[in-house]
Amino acid sequence: MEIRIIPAHQTSVFVLHPFLLMRFHHTTPVVHVELAGTAGAFYVHNQDVANFESLLARLDHVALSRGDSSTIITELMEGL
Repeated sequence: MEIRIIPAHQTSVFVLHPFLLMRFHHTTPVVHVELAGTAGAFYVHNQDVANFESLLARLDHVALSRGDSSTIITELMEGL
């Protein structure tokens, strides 16, 4: 699992609901979407997964690098 920080000042990408894109060796990808502000969630399959793959590519473009994200997270944890 990869965790990267999205800068607060970026305005290129907005995600209303958190999601997890899961890729498997022997079947097609599935997306688990958690609905913000509710206790609900749902799964996305088949051609609808492409929308989340595109969103993930856009997030990848604006996110800090793995190394920079790791440094910030470590510094925040050490400050607790």
